[in-house]
Amino acid sequence: MKKKYVLTIIAVLTVLALSGCTTGNRGEGTGGAGIGGNGLSIKWTPNVPPNTIYEDQPFEIAVEVENLGANEIGASTDRIYFSGFSRERISGDFYNGIQIPKLDAQTRYNSGGKDLVSITGTIADLETQNEYQIPLTATACYEYSTEAGGTICIDPDPFTTSTRKKSCTPGSVTLGAQGAPVKITGVQTEPASGKTRLTITISNTGGGDVYKREALAYCNPYNTQRASYNSLNIVQVEEVSIGGTTIQCTGLGNDKTLRLIGGRGQMRCTYETTQTTEFTDQLKIKIRYGYRTSIQKNVAILPTD
Repeated sequence: MKKKYVLTIIAVLTVLALSGCTTGNRGEGTGGAGIGGNGLSIKWTPNVPPNTIYEDQPFEIAVEVENLGANEIGASTDRIYFSGFSRERISGDFYNGIQIPKLDAQTRYNSGGKDLVSITGTIADLETQNEYQIPLTATACYEYSTEAGGTICIDPDPFTTSTRKKSCTPGSVTLGAQGAPVKITGVQTEPASGKTRLTITISNTGGGDVYKREALAYCNPYNTQRASYNSLNIVQVEEVSIGGTTIQCTGLGNDKTLRLIGGRGQMRCTYETTQTTEFTDQLKIKIRYGYRTSIQKNVAILPTD
């Protein structure tokens, strides 16, 4: 009996410990910022529209939007477009897009903002008694930014012959969670006398498309002009600093932009110091860009007769 009582206590304590670990892991996963997502999430509101609809019914469309990242959404250029149908067959104010409402960023203490985006169109009479198939597409176009940081080891005298144990060792920098569709996925350091070289890798991990921020209008599927090579897969590097000191980087355009090829780009930066012994400091990287993500569903319009 006593043994059974002890086993019961152990089981209860184990459950409590596991619960505590789960909560702790969620906190760790947020990297101190409470963020783990990839920017804007969009999904269809159930049955709006339904998979089949008759031609004498209103064409109602709605999507649920949620900010799963660390940057606020809702600028004037942040819009959702619905497409995939003929303008002659379905009329409505679809071509300018619908403003995405203000969606607060995620934080450690609050989940990201959520809202609904909807519009209603009018279905014209079908030309035949056959159903009209629509690959209904919702395209979200929005501005976003990524900010990453971590502790970096700077060793201005890496080739010393001294046997003194050093306080830190240069290597790859561990970055916190970034909550964005484009992430800084790697920072490698190479120490040299009086300086440290950094190789910074930026990757599109959100499953969508990257636009140069000033070219986000090309994200609109109704735009008669197509995006050029110089408008796609480009991010603007706003800041690379160590301890608040901006450092210079190569591999960037004249306007401090970086091109992603195959969803990935690299820049190389150099940090110089007058200190003579190794030390740690804070690395900060910030980039801005436009982003497009889309979802699709099949809708059939049926004749009333």
